[in-house]
Amino acid sequence: MRQEGLNHNAIELITQRAEIENSIKEKLITTIGKYGFSVDLVLIKEIDLPDEITKTIQSKLTAEQVSKKTEIDLGIQRKNLNYQIEKEKMEAELEVAKQRIALDFVIEKQKKESERLLIESEAIKKSQDILNSSLTDKLIQFKALDITKDLVKSPNAKIIITDGKSPVILNDK
Repeated sequence: MRQEGLNHNAIELITQRAEIENSIKEKLITTIGKYGFSVDLVLIKEIDLPDEITKTIQSKLTAEQVSKKTEIDLGIQRKNLNYQIEKEKMEAELEVAKQRIALDFVIEKQKKESERLLIESEAIKKSQDILNSSLTDKLIQFKALDITKDLVKSPNAKIIITDGKSPVILNDK
């Protein structure tokens, strides 16, 4: 048992107890098995080490645990940071998509408005073309006389100067 203990460092004696027990069991079986002895189980009950070595081992184990915990914490922080970055990236992409949709809507609305204005202007042009084609000098003179007649019947004071084609009204106010 001492020989096996010398083959391992102090930390292994504490942390790898099961492996050391199996190794001692195998060596005992090969050594005393030829004399008719059977070894079923080897248990290491207690390991006496000097206090300085025990304290050193304990501090080393504590440092390793702190290191592993720090590694785990850093891993968690990295994952959280990656998650936050991914979340912000997706939010930014969503915002860009919303703005694109809003811009597309505005563009489509302006296209529809320009089409409407074009249709309206074409309708006005057709209306004016129809009106112009139906207007004659005689009709214009008749309308001018009709308007002048209505003006004369009006109770308001007025001065009407005309050349016979179209009236010019001078108001006394």
